[in-house]
Amino acid sequence: MAGQKWISTRHAGVRYYQHPTRRHGYQPDKYYTIRFQTRGKRIEQGLGWQSDGATEDQAARILTELKKAAKAGKGITRLAPKREKARNQSKSEHVLSENSHQGFMSFGDYFSKVYYPMAQLSKPRTTWIKERGHFINWIKPVIGKRLLQELEPHHLERIKHKMIEAGRAPRTIQHVFATIRIVWNTAKKDGFVISDSPTKAVKLPRIDNLRNRYLTRKEAAVLMGNLEALSKITHDMALVSLYSGLRAGEIFELTWGCINIKHGQILVLNTSGRGDRRIPMARRIQALFKRMTPKSPKELVFLKQNGKPYTEIPQSFRKAVAQSGLNNGVSDPRKKVVFHTLRHTCAAWLIQAGADLYSVKEILGHATIAVTERYSHLKSGNLQAAVSRINA
Repeated sequence: MAGQKWISTRHAGVRYYQHPTRRHGYQPDKYYTIRFQTRGKRIEQGLGWQSDGATEDQAARILTELKKAAKAGKGITRLAPKREKARNQSKSEHVLSENSHQGFMSFGDYFSKVYYPMAQLSKPRTTWIKERGHFINWIKPVIGKRLLQELEPHHLERIKHKMIEAGRAPRTIQHVFATIRIVWNTAKKDGFVISDSPTKAVKLPRIDNLRNRYLTRKEAAVLMGNLEALSKITHDMALVSLYSGLRAGEIFELTWGCINIKHGQILVLNTSGRGDRRIPMARRIQALFKRMTPKSPKELVFLKQNGKPYTEIPQSFRKAVAQSGLNNGVSDPRKKVVFHTLRHTCAAWLIQAGADLYSVKEILGHATIAVTERYSHLKSGNLQAAVSRINA
């Protein structure tokens, strides 16, 4: 706009001019720019109109980031190359609209319009389903509307505390923060942000992989009875985990094409990035699927009442655990009964019934035999048999 009058702000290097006719609220609309010098050259960049979301404070933060990058001699120091890079790297049809605030974008918009469509094209379905669940359940309610440039560690602390208050396991919290970190690093690669992920400054609960609580037959019967009274579909998902060792995510991903009732097999697709596996059905599971009405091969076996896929185990499972009294007096998180306990129970029952470790490894889809070996102490008579051989 020729002949405009520039007005300085309280931030050095940030200025604006006012639109002659257009207003934002009761004041004239403002167009913000930033400028600084690097290597003897003056760099000036327009950020956008106040009516499109640009603010003085945001401009100051971006200016600080660009100056740091210029001083360090690395990174993008101009916004135009950042935007061009983002446009060139987006292979999805879900590209940014022209009204994306000239480089300003919320975490939620970036996830929905840029990251998630690309993830659907380049990642296994189980992975982007989990990431979508993390976003919908935990990330979006807290930082979905917050601009990427504004995101700070204390915002992520709120996500952590909400998850802790909801009783989520440390591993689940770690997974959600891994999703935030991956999305942020992708945004950085695309040129939307310059700084490192704010997840680095958040101390997460330590993961203890020694959660080995498993249920006795009597405990399992009480739990399943309470589940059936509360929620038939939660009961059925729990039954599948208890008698096949499937993870919650694997149950959510089961399609009717993976269920072979005639041959009594379940095909588990792309388990944790380690390829598919086929496992035999226990009679209880086979009877369950026979009672259900099969649908098209691509349709999920377990769906919510609204027809959407599950991303988390329903609250009815926690209610059933509480009704069963399985966690009464238990303070150690490693010994509390959670949905994953059903998977541990399946492994324990297999070992106690005489299954060898390799078979259990293949059924549960463990990455290494070392993971399965933590159940080896449950094999009845192993130690006594060894000593007996010495005596002989």
